[in-house]
Amino acid sequence: MGDSRVRDNYLSKKISIFTGLICLLILLSVIYSLLILKEDIKKEDKSNLLRIETSNQRALIKEMFKEDNYYMESDFYDYGVINLKGEVIFSSISDFNKEEKINLENEIGYDNAFDNRKNGLIRYSTPLVNNGFQEGIIIIDLPQNVLNSGNKNEKFLPLWILLFLIGVLAFMINRFVKIDIIKPIKELHKSAKTILNGSYKCKVNYDYHGEVGEFCHDFEAMRGEIINSKEKEEKLKRNEKELLACISHDLKTPLSSISGYVEGIRDRIVKDEEGIKRYSNIILKKSKELSKLIDDILEQSKTELNEMSIERKEIYSDDYLMEVLGDLSIDVATHNMRLTVKGEIPRALIFIDTIRINQVINNIIANSIKYSRAGESIEIWLDDDIDKITVNIKDFGSGISIGDIPFVFNKFYRGEKYRNTNISGSGLGLSISKYIVESHGGNIKCSSALESGTTISFTIPKM
Repeated sequence: MGDSRVRDNYLSKKISIFTGLICLLILLSVIYSLLILKEDIKKEDKSNLLRIETSNQRALIKEMFKEDNYYMESDFYDYGVINLKGEVIFSSISDFNKEEKINLENEIGYDNAFDNRKNGLIRYSTPLVNNGFQEGIIIIDLPQNVLNSGNKNEKFLPLWILLFLIGVLAFMINRFVKIDIIKPIKELHKSAKTILNGSYKCKVNYDYHGEVGEFCHDFEAMRGEIINSKEKEEKLKRNEKELLACISHDLKTPLSSISGYVEGIRDRIVKDEEGIKRYSNIILKKSKELSKLIDDILEQSKTELNEMSIERKEIYSDDYLMEVLGDLSIDVATHNMRLTVKGEIPRALIFIDTIRINQVINNIIANSIKYSRAGESIEIWLDDDIDKITVNIKDFGSGISIGDIPFVFNKFYRGEKYRNTNISGSGLGLSISKYIVESHGGNIKCSSALESGTTISFTIPKM
């Protein structure tokens, strides 16, 4: 039911019908007022119009006649006073002269002949009555426009203005409803339908304030959240497939080695104590690699779910780093390499999870050992800035190509280049390190070139 109303423009049609009815009523009101005006003009003849127009002048002329004192008001028309004998008593009309005798029959009433003789004026005569007796005739010349129906139009003018304003208001309401209500509703309906069909690209473009605008903004925010959730879901699915593929490959390699050496001992391929010891050491080494791989996978899973615990505490940078680097120098020496600390270690109060930052440094150093030759050195130096300390770790190993640098912090990165080599590792170390550094409010970056070594730098904010 609702869908069919949207498709059939139900609301839009209703608004158009109501607006049309308002306009029709306005038109009928105008036609009706014009008909009334026409009827009033028919009922009221020219004499009535002249009588109304000259009513004030006639009363004043009577007073002046009583006092025998004629004077001209500023708003008076030209007039004349004639007694019953036809003698002109007073006149401001150019056709009559005082004491002149005229023919009364020609001057009484509405003079159509005069209308034709002198264009633009109408001569109107009315009896001069005092105390119930007629004493003469008053003749007044008026402009011809007094017969116009302008005074009738004026009485309908407020009505017409009101109807015009109602029409304008109806038009504005119709436009407002269509643009600010119906249009965004249609956009919302269209966007919702596309979302139901599995597409999230249909945007609601209505971007104004008000109740409808806020609703559209909220709808867009909801659509954005749906898009983000969908992207995260698809990313998790891709990660899951990638994780399963990488785990199956990385677990298979050490397991195959362990299985092969165990079979060698079982089948007595090696019989002497030295051979069994060598096989056992290899099995132990591969088992540790397998354990490290499983630990890395678990850590990476925690980073994906934002569940890696970060328990920070206050500590001075020099105390912490001197202890960590001292322990690492011993581990590096066991691989026939040197760990060199260049410059001084700055003293500043930092707020870190020491175990997790240890993990970052260990991951970077472990990569440097793996991809460097025996006898080479690993250099560490620290940059002391106003708000942070930057730890720089450089090796002189095989390096990374420029095209691969943007991806070194992606999980399983090594799978792209080193998976089929004899170098062990999960490819998760730098990805986990990036998560830990950023969880502390710092950042991590890589600079490298093939056969020129690699430098990994990360920052620790000061307190």
